[in-house]
Amino acid sequence: MDENENVRETESELASKPEAVPGSAAEDITEGPAETAEEAPASESKPAAHFTEGETYEWNGESFVKAKKKKGLLVFVACLCVALVAALTALGLVLYNTGAFRGAETDLSKQEEKSTQHFQKPDKDKNGGSGPAGDVSGDPGPREHDFPGSGSTVIRPSEGDALSVADLYEKCAPACCTIYVPVSGGAVLGSGFVVDAENGYVVTNHHVIEKAGKTITVKFYDGRQYPAELVGSDEDTDIAVLKIEAENLTELPLGDSSTARVGDPVIAIGTPYSEDLAGTLTNGMISGVDRKFEVKDYFGRTEKIMKLIQTNAAINSGNSGGPLINMHGQVIGINVMKLINDYEGLGFAIPMSSAVTVINNLIDYGKVVDRTDLVITPAKLGITASSLSPNDEGLREEYDLPEDLPEGVLVLETSRSTAVYKAGLRNFDIITEFDGVKIEKFDDLKAQLGEHSVGDTVTLKFYRFETGEEKTIEFTLEK
Repeated sequence: MDENENVRETESELASKPEAVPGSAAEDITEGPAETAEEAPASESKPAAHFTEGETYEWNGESFVKAKKKKGLLVFVACLCVALVAALTALGLVLYNTGAFRGAETDLSKQEEKSTQHFQKPDKDKNGGSGPAGDVSGDPGPREHDFPGSGSTVIRPSEGDALSVADLYEKCAPACCTIYVPVSGGAVLGSGFVVDAENGYVVTNHHVIEKAGKTITVKFYDGRQYPAELVGSDEDTDIAVLKIEAENLTELPLGDSSTARVGDPVIAIGTPYSEDLAGTLTNGMISGVDRKFEVKDYFGRTEKIMKLIQTNAAINSGNSGGPLINMHGQVIGINVMKLINDYEGLGFAIPMSSAVTVINNLIDYGKVVDRTDLVITPAKLGITASSLSPNDEGLREEYDLPEDLPEGVLVLETSRSTAVYKAGLRNFDIITEFDGVKIEKFDDLKAQLGEHSVGDTVTLKFYRFETGEEKTIEFTLEK
């Protein structure tokens, strides 16, 4: 059978239809209902297709498929453009909400504002406290927080007569507060006090807030509480500064702790153990000044030596960060610790005449850039050394050392990350001199390290028995 049979019509079928108007069969291949002359005028009649026997009528499928593909491609491109516009719009909204665009928009105005303002800090006095932080050597870099300057955080002279304990508490308690820090499984409680009512600066201890996430709450004894932002914190001195947005705050004036004498009466205000005990007052006296207290790590090694005020006013867990106040209502110390639970009447506070420099640095820069005498961090070489003489028979035999070695300290191991290793010291070198002082035994080296602080640049002389050389190196002491 001819493959075009389906598109042909027989003569008999054509004969049964009305006479078609001559025309091209390719012009109309869709057959519609026939119309008679009576149903429509001849001028309105649709011309009928004229079919010729033996002629083939075909549908151009290739052109149709191409047209469909082209249309589909246009639809796809249009959808892709719509999706791209939607994605860019969503990205713009996200960036705007995170402040990226707003920060860029305000850069020009901030630069213009900075060009018209200049913050000049007053010089500090010999006690570190007649003005803010004092001159900073070098550029401390950009401020980490956009807070006002710290001109009001200063040491002030005592004024007026000494107050009674009751009057003292009534005057000072409104400026004292509880620091509440939620942590996993509970909360950390500490104490604090306002040092700048206008700008909302609150001082506490670093260890009170060191595990804080985004939530720190300052609670006053009259029931008011505010979310706090961490301005800056320093682990070495254990001091932290918070900022709250609040009105009608009361601040405590800072006093000169360098004039405090053993026997001077003092009070402490804080929140020992529980919020139920918030606003607890304890009183006592200065038991000692310039106490050097060693803070040790888990292994009993000295991490730092702090210069503290000793008091017999009860300082318990939760009192940390609260004020130690003289009888004129001035803060002369930041309560920091009780010695150990086995002893009573041994509390300690950070002296304010040195702490004021740290407070101002934290407010101004978010970190400490001025050195103080509050903390001595013992310097470490980062080596393991023998306490025995290199000429000790047992040591010489154990490490297969030659005879007639110079006296000194035998280095058994040196960490590659230390400054002394990078300067040239190696395993089995013998240290014979430290910063110009002769070293003959292990205790000599330990004593000389105790005379220096982290950051000091020193020289070290050692003997290398493998080559018979004596070498001198220079490096900076590290923690």
